Amino acid sequence: MDELHGLYDDTYFAEYPGGESYAADMAQRRFEAARRLHWIQKYVASGNLLEIGAAEGEFLDVVREVGFGVCGVEPASGLAEKARDTRGLDVRTGFIEEVELPDTQFDAICMWHVLEHITEPHESIRRLRQTIAPDGRLFLEIPNIVSVKAKLQGTEWFNLDPRHHVAFYTVEQLSRLLGDCGFELIETTSVSGFSYQRPGRTLRPRELAARMLEATQTRAFPSRPHPWKHELLRAVAAPR
Repeated sequence: MDELHGLYDDTYFAEYPGGESYAADMAQRRFEAARRLHWIQKYVASGNLLEIGAAEGEFLDVVREVGFGVCGVEPASGLAEKARDTRGLDVRTGFIEEVELPDTQFDAICMWHVLEHITEPHESIRRLRQTIAPDGRLFLEIPNIVSVKAKLQGTEWFNLDPRHHVAFYTVEQLSRLLGDCGFELIETTSVSGFSYQRPGRTLRPRELAARMLEATQTRAFPSRPHPWKHELLRAVAAPR
């Protein structure tokens, strides 16, 4: 586990999907944050929110703007420090298994592309179970191992990333994991990475071609959720 933890320093964010750094297009990061917030607000309208894997705090910043109380956890010390110093956010440096959390029962807890990085997820999710409000919701987004892209591309699938991704979950496996840790899986769906592209990117020739190819392969609209076909799996869970 120490070797895996060592991968998540500031250099991890030097290259982001598309070959750019995390900070290269902050308008894109804010667009992604707004899309995820819109999803969250279908279940949780207000309250306190905890994000695991907060990076520079872009998502927390967007969430705070609509009135949520926010807290984050981020293992890359430089990014956590930037979130604190430049945005005034409460972002704790470290991993969820070890970081001290405030005595707050969170109404929403988010893990965007975090679960697939955790070698021993039961400990982490049980920790979240301890800090979530009785009527709170846990929001997860992970690579969808049964997606059309995953099946077609095999070992070339971008989200496979064997250096960093140590586990993948079907809906059934995710439900079992969450159940073991005191949560009940209440809803899942899949979304395309293209659904997170801000409008300025969607007109690029390369992006248009890739979007058309995906639509042809999946026979599903990249801009709309699908029960299972898209490459990102979203899940909502409630404590029980």
